[in-house]
Amino acid sequence: DMKVLTEQARLLEKTVRDMRIAMGESGQRSPWYRLQNNKELIQAIADVHNALEELEPLIKVASARSKGLENCCNRFAEIKLLFTLLTDNTKRSVIHWYETYSQSFVLHHTPQNVAEEFRPHLEASERSWIFTSATLSVEGEFEHYTDQLGLDTARTLQLPSTFDYAEQALLYVPRYMPDPNNSSYTAAVVNAAIPLIEACRGRTFLLFTSHAALKQAAELLAPQINFPLLVQGQTGKEKLLKEFCRLGNAVLLGTSSFWEGVDVRGEQLSCVIIDKLPFSVPDDPIFEARINALKQQGREPFTDYQLPEAVITLKQGAGRLIRDITDQGVLMIADPRLVTRDFGAAFLTSLPPMTRTREEAKVVEFLKAIE
Repeated sequence: DMKVLTEQARLLEKTVRDMRIAMGESGQRSPWYRLQNNKELIQAIADVHNALEELEPLIKVASARSKGLENCCNRFAEIKLLFTLLTDNTKRSVIHWYETYSQSFVLHHTPQNVAEEFRPHLEASERSWIFTSATLSVEGEFEHYTDQLGLDTARTLQLPSTFDYAEQALLYVPRYMPDPNNSSYTAAVVNAAIPLIEACRGRTFLLFTSHAALKQAAELLAPQINFPLLVQGQTGKEKLLKEFCRLGNAVLLGTSSFWEGVDVRGEQLSCVIIDKLPFSVPDDPIFEARINALKQQGREPFTDYQLPEAVITLKQGAGRLIRDITDQGVLMIADPRLVTRDFGAAFLTSLPPMTRTREEAKVVEFLKAIE
């Protein structure tokens, strides 16, 4: 009996769809300022605001009808405030950015400096805080992590692993790899990976720094191996992992979400292959904003931010291999910069103390010996 409420809700849906269209193609992940002169978008945002204003009194009247409608009214008030916040000008301390998908979009506010946001929580009460992880240090030091959170007086401790990495694992950097920017690089990674996949009878993760490289590698691998091929995007992450474990001889290709929070123990995973050192993409909006802020402070973005962030990410990816005291396996890092560039030492020093080799024959022999 409130047809006008339904009509206005549909109008709001339409204005939001129109706003998505005005934001351009899907797959974007960019700073908000790049859209600020988009006249079509400016009008679309105004239309959404108008639709919200017209819906507000109707939903307030309807809220008295049921608990469900009351909850809708409360959510509406929150969403209206958020929409205004996320489409308006922001403080310099906030990174304002957006993502677009085929049918939707997401607007973000990310703190420029996490320490400023986090420090009040530290100071709110007398208590102890313990931060623990296998990947908090860079070259044995914790400054990168403690500086980001404003942990100025933190005591730090690095403990040795219970795993015998020298016996349980090999770190393999293939010879004669092209430069990672070369158009033939992903094909070279696949060619270097195939002998290892064959030697360990599947049971391999290939971790990529981009979806484009993952897609290309999947197309190249499919006709060349006789093991089940599981590719991120075919289904959800958890389903892919369950299928990987069930099959026992699969090859799984994944990007960022598979670099952390994945725990496959035992013989099902005997080889982890990483295509490139995981430096942030230059046009990532968070990365861009933080690099600009460091430059304004007179600091060196590469050594103060890019390198330690990449080291920690690589440690997370490498950590997928040895998950138990009985695990064995090979970590292949295809990127030649690990051994040819000065900054490679920061990665090597931060990785677990695995036995290192550049000889494919030694790697194949090691993998064939794993039960």
